[in-house]
Amino acid sequence: MKQSYTQQIDEGKGCSMEPEPLHYLTYPNRHASTQQGKQSQQKQTCAPAYSLLKQHLNELNETKFRFGDDHPTVVELLNRVGLFYHHVCDNQDESLKFHQEALRVLRLQMDHSEFCEKQERNESTLRETAITLTDIGNVQSKNSFHDDALAAYDEALLMFRKLRMDDEHHLIDAVLRGIDRLETAGSQRF
Repeated sequence: MKQSYTQQIDEGKGCSMEPEPLHYLTYPNRHASTQQGKQSQQKQTCAPAYSLLKQHLNELNETKFRFGDDHPTVVELLNRVGLFYHHVCDNQDESLKFHQEALRVLRLQMDHSEFCEKQERNESTLRETAITLTDIGNVQSKNSFHDDALAAYDEALLMFRKLRMDDEHHLIDAVLRGIDRLETAGSQRF
């Protein structure tokens, strides 16, 4: 039987943070520059958010149970958890796992025979896929996987352009900023 996401967290498999008392956050971390200090700092940052992450994962489990793993509602929840791991926990591996699962479901929706029948739904799915690819690019960039990040950004940009968005649109601007960060990082390596 497949474990739920919250069971994995409770067993320490999917989440690098442990619930900590909130007063733990009130003391500055003197060792933040060391590897041990960085891990401690990560736990401090995530400790109060642990229950919120658990709520998101419970909602994801319930939605998958109710509608199935490939339902469109699951995509939003997978991306929400991915963003949580990316921004709050700074756990890029877990973030990538959830965003890639969302992308898998979105691609499945686009491959479905009904995809071409309803243009409004098509555009919404295409937009959501491009946003998910942007998120994947951001995670890959933070992990220093520049080629993978660039591939995700390029694909997202193509999808946004299919939706006739111009370069001033905030979603395209986010992709272009990601590409610019990669180019800047690439030029600094040489």
